[in-house]
Formats: sequence, C-alpha cells, structure tokens
Amino acid sequence: NPSGVRAVIEAALAEAGVTWDELAVIVPHTPYHAIWDTIATLCRYPRDRVLDASVAHTGHLNSNDVLVHYASAVEEGRIRPGEVVALVSPGFGGTRSCTVVRR
Repeated sequence: NPSGVRAVIEAALAEAGVTWDELAVIVPHTPYHAIWDTIATLCRYPRDRVLDASVAHTGHLNSNDVLVHYASAVEEGRIRPGEVVALVSPGFGGTRSCTVVRR
C-alpha cells in the first residue's frame, strides 16, 4: 500500500505541475501514524510536513478526515495563503486518491 500511495501522490503532483520541493504539506485521511512514517521515508519527504496530529483532537472522521484536518491546519496557520497542499487518502478499501490544491 505505501508504494501505491506514493504513486498516487506523484501522479497528482505531475498532473498539477508541482514538484515535491514545492509541496508545503501533506494532509492525510487516516489516523494511522505509522503509514505516514513509512510514506515520508519512502517519498523522502519531511515527516513533520505530514499533518496528522489533528487526529488526536478529532478522532477518525472516515471520509471527512482530509477536509476537517485541512480546515484545522488553515485555521491554525499551519497552511498559509499560496502554499501547495496534497490532500491524500491512502485507500485501505482499494481506492487511493490525492488532490493537489493551492491555498
């Protein structure tokens, strides 16, 4: 699964014309911290730029995780105007997705 998640992130970044260096943060769907440790290592992406800490406050919100965590990060100033963000759902049910947005 981690290789599949990396592939979907890379495909979305390529389609958006964005490089890993331009990506400010990843906002993940899932509360499983271990998968994001693995993804950060696999993608050579700074682990502290994967914003999964909100889960401790919100719990797992199923399909709403990404949007709630994105909104929280914006409200808390962790995502600033103009920054590029990847909203990632690892697809434990079989469907992976990544949406690249610029705030």
